[in-house]
Amino acid sequence: MPSQPQTKTIRETEMTPTREMANNAKMVTPLQDDDHPITKRDLREMEARLEETLKATMAPMQVLINNLTSKVEALENKNQMQERIIEQYREENARVNKKLDELVNQMEAEHNEMKIKQADLEDRNRRCNICFRNFPEKTEEESPADLIIRWLKNTIPSLKLEADDLERAHRALKPMPKPSAPPRDIIVCFTRYQKKEEVWNNIRNLTNLRYGETPILALQDLSQDTLNRRKSLRPCTQRLQQAGIKYRWGFPFRLIVTTNTTQHMATNIPEALQLLKNLELDLPPEWKPTNPPSDSPNHEETTANNWTTVQKKKIQKIQQKRRNNANQYRQASCSEPSRRPYDTRNQTKINQTNSSQMDNPTTTTTPAERSNQEKPTN
Repeated sequence: MPSQPQTKTIRETEMTPTREMANNAKMVTPLQDDDHPITKRDLREMEARLEETLKATMAPMQVLINNLTSKVEALENKNQMQERIIEQYREENARVNKKLDELVNQMEAEHNEMKIKQADLEDRNRRCNICFRNFPEKTEEESPADLIIRWLKNTIPSLKLEADDLERAHRALKPMPKPSAPPRDIIVCFTRYQKKEEVWNNIRNLTNLRYGETPILALQDLSQDTLNRRKSLRPCTQRLQQAGIKYRWGFPFRLIVTTNTTQHMATNIPEALQLLKNLELDLPPEWKPTNPPSDSPNHEETTANNWTTVQKKKIQKIQQKRRNNANQYRQASCSEPSRRPYDTRNQTKINQTNSSQMDNPTTTTTPAERSNQEKPTN
């Protein structure tokens, strides 16, 4: 029958896969039919297609990785450059601080030397002066010079003193004291140093100097700096007096002690400590160390350095203040706009933000809120 072969052909056509379906099946999964086994060619084609797909997928990722790598390398280079700059600033800061310390120490030494020279000059200008204390106010008949000449002649009858021997005599340059306050000193300047020494040698050993019923003191006229330095050595002089050892003061300032054929001198507390040690005298209680024991190997060094603790702290405070001022000046110089990189994009963003805030100063929004506001509403 003619209709049967035609029906069979249609069924065979429905049961047989088309060539396009076969090609699509090859792209997805290999054929599992025994009539069409997988060949090496099929595997190579599948491998080539997979490679192309992976390359197409990885290409933008590779570009992104390369961009990130370049940015990281740029940041690392910038970080290294900043570290080198910071290290250079540290070295420069250390060098400047060291130079400042040297200059401060040098200036401190020069300042101390100038103070010593100034005090010595002032003391030498006063070498012909004698200071008389406790003379009542308003007791001068004609002048302080006449009062002192008459009083010295009455006190020391063997002393030959004339008006020409005194260059001037006056009260200390202070305001008139109150009746209950001590009177001002009378300072007498002799025309010749020899005459002054003659008067001084006659009255220095007299213990009962009086003007009427008022006790009188005769003192050397010295500068305030010399008086302060003598006061600092008072524990040493008291120890010498207790031991019955005579001493004298020299020019420039120094404490001089002569024993037999040996002469000892001291100008400060460490030297005074060494002087007492050489004379085998006990240390004054004020100069004994408090922290280390007396048998410590650093006992003498600690004792000698105790007196300079306050001065050293003051110098360190001044040095630290100068270093801080130098650091602040250096930081201010480095933070000037002309010395730092300028990014126009950031400045544009800042200007836009400032302008928006000026337009609506009462409303502030975050970036997330701004992105939500920009989304279209359904």
